[in-house]
Amino acid sequence: MKNKILITVLVVLATIGLVKLKTYWDLRKAVIIAPVLTETEKSKDVIDVRARTVTRVTRDGDNQVSTVIRGVRDVAITELKDGTIKTVTINKGFTFEPGLTLGTDSEDSLIGLDAQFFYWSEFGLVKGLMVPTSNISLKKIRFYLAISYDLGRIKLHNTSAILGIDTKKRILLGARIRF
Repeated sequence: MKNKILITVLVVLATIGLVKLKTYWDLRKAVIIAPVLTETEKSKDVIDVRARTVTRVTRDGDNQVSTVIRGVRDVAITELKDGTIKTVTINKGFTFEPGLTLGTDSEDSLIGLDAQFFYWSEFGLVKGLMVPTSNISLKKIRFYLAISYDLGRIKLHNTSAILGIDTKKRILLGARIRF
């Protein structure tokens, strides 16, 4: 009975992950054009929440210089007293991002649930639980701690590669899909 409940929960979460993946593929069709300054503008910021980037374009004489800030999770935009707009990017801190993990260790293929709880730019700390896909049982659940790296640079904005260790002191390698 417990195995059927665990399998049902994993199937539901996998379905949610696939729906999110379809949404991601639909959003990939939206093209963000590199910002261009008009003659009267001194600078411009373009915020891409999906790719977690802020592109800042400024003038350097007659040239326009673009700077891309990656790994941005939060942005604060304020208007100063002189009328200028200030953009502050936050790329480190605590968070809660649940996800579905597919991975492997030296003996098993694994599936699990996790949450990223700390991030620094494109890296994060993930804690979760996994179970072997060959024999899904509550007795086989393992907890793990891993380092993740967001794969947004290769256009997989909701996917991370993870490397970690579990309660049996086995090295885990896998991929994580954020919900």
